[in-house]
Amino acid sequence: MKRITASGGPAQTLCDVPGNGRGATWNRDGVILFSPDQLESLYQVPAGGGTPEPVTKVDRANGEVAHSNPSFLPDRRHFLYTVTGVDIENSWIKVGELASAESRPLVKTNSNAVYVGVDGRDYFLFTREGVLLAQAFNAETLALVGEPAPVTEERISQFVNTGSSAFSAAFSVSETGTLVYVEGTGASQTQLVWFDRTGRTLAAVGPSGKYNHVELSPDARRVAVDRYETRVDQPDIWLIDVSTGTPTRFTFSPGRFQYPRWAPDGTRLVFSEMYQRPGLAQKPASGAGTEERLYDSTDQALTFPGDWSPDGMSIVFRRLPPGTLGGLWLLALSGQRQATPVPHTEMRGANGRFSPDGRWLAYESVESGRNEVYVQPLPATGAKWLISRNGGVRPRWRRDGKELFYITAERRLAAVPIVANETFQAGDPIELLDVSFLPTGVNPYPYAVSADGQRFLVITPEETASSAAISVVLNWTAALRN
Repeated sequence: MKRITASGGPAQTLCDVPGNGRGATWNRDGVILFSPDQLESLYQVPAGGGTPEPVTKVDRANGEVAHSNPSFLPDRRHFLYTVTGVDIENSWIKVGELASAESRPLVKTNSNAVYVGVDGRDYFLFTREGVLLAQAFNAETLALVGEPAPVTEERISQFVNTGSSAFSAAFSVSETGTLVYVEGTGASQTQLVWFDRTGRTLAAVGPSGKYNHVELSPDARRVAVDRYETRVDQPDIWLIDVSTGTPTRFTFSPGRFQYPRWAPDGTRLVFSEMYQRPGLAQKPASGAGTEERLYDSTDQALTFPGDWSPDGMSIVFRRLPPGTLGGLWLLALSGQRQATPVPHTEMRGANGRFSPDGRWLAYESVESGRNEVYVQPLPATGAKWLISRNGGVRPRWRRDGKELFYITAERRLAAVPIVANETFQAGDPIELLDVSFLPTGVNPYPYAVSADGQRFLVITPEETASSAAISVVLNWTAALRN
């Protein structure tokens, strides 16, 4: 996190954070309250810099997923914030207080909220199902008064955090009461589409929907996806038949299971189990039976599978304890299923991918200050190679190990020639095609690769959104007083 004067000049580093946060607020006492990552609690840091300290604690045992979108109230101690839950029943706007673990629920909704005092009255603004609402608010007792009323006739654009399903509505209000917002209807529908290496469209797969992750089965006959449910706006895992396009639901607890990865023989899938009991689970690809736990997080660390080893004997996964950057671990599937850290991946190591012969591990890390793709040998020797140039995420291997793919900072899919025998050599990246959809979460993939590396199944928006105008509203409180 950095600060810079409004007139320009050099930036001052305040603290290290994972870099995928969801909102911040700054009071007049020089305290910055912020969300450091997509599935985290709120932290505070002095405006002059220092070590971040936790202010809230996500209660995963009671269905909370993340805290985000903080906004200070006039007393400079209390603040509004969003509690994203596994469903709407666990999603709230709450009031918290610095130096206190206590909080007070205000409104059951998945939205950000702001306070404004204008014309001698206090208001509390938030959205529900895309409608911007205002409600009278007593800033001294921290209580809502009366019923909410719509502020605009248009729906407000909602930006979903696909990693945790937290919403941030596109509106803001100044201290003098000037309101600005972006009109919109929310996230657009997407489609799974095959492309060749030149970016030419080949064919669509399955129905359109709100997809957030795609994994092609080893025999290329089925696709596992994270697909959002319209009713609760939480993802479940679905399987889609590539030849017929027929979708079949694989899990039945929206928001609980995400990020599937296929076993090398295609008979099982491993995936994240979120929220109340973070860990890894597996289930037969036939859909028969129930989910089996493979790994439990005893310290509430979130876990995200990266890949299954070619011999099926281990899984590389990202482990994210609260308040840390997270790193990669290896889970042995034999014996006591012991998990051990992967060396040199402590700086937000994510999306580990085994080479087809199991001798190399591709992954992404922020050790250089930005996301880049690296490769290191297994077992680790201390050697590693930088694969991407000027930023890269989401690595995948070609089936024969002769190419490694990743997404550039400019959202281009790139291919890197690989020669890996007794030594490892990587060529220069070759950009192939645009990837117009990139999940905001760290772990989901927007593309899959055919075995020969000639075709790519990409999550593609059905329509490219046009630039939205920002509406400015003055004297919006007049209608509320009538």
